[in-house]
Amino acid sequence: MTHSPTPIASRPPRNRHSARMRRHRTIRAAMATVAVVVSLPASTALAAAGVVRAQGATRTALVRAFIVQDGTSRGISGVYVSGAAGVVCQRTPDAGLVRFVFRHTRGSWRFALSTRGSLQGTLTQRRLEHACH
Repeated sequence: MTHSPTPIASRPPRNRHSARMRRHRTIRAAMATVAVVVSLPASTALAAAGVVRAQGATRTALVRAFIVQDGTSRGISGVYVSGAAGVVCQRTPDAGLVRFVFRHTRGSWRFALSTRGSLQGTLTQRRLEHACH
């Protein structure tokens, strides 16, 4: 029997056990990723969607626009912005949660719409309204 000078490379044997283990690892990794995303705080999820809590002069201007629209600043539970849109969240004993959406146009915040129940408006407005929860 003669041996060849170069070794013959052979493929390692494939068995179903190793393929099954890889599949389970992939599934576990995917489930871990989903668990991390689901467990993100609401503020982090909103920031990822472009919605942030209003601060400073922006918050002051939105509250002023809200007072012009509603007549009072009572019950404000949150003020959020996303680009040129903002929302003021108000909780009242009789109406529950009311969302006032504003648009920033011509250097000031102008009332766009208010909602109590179902979300309305553009995608950005719905994201802002969702921030009030």
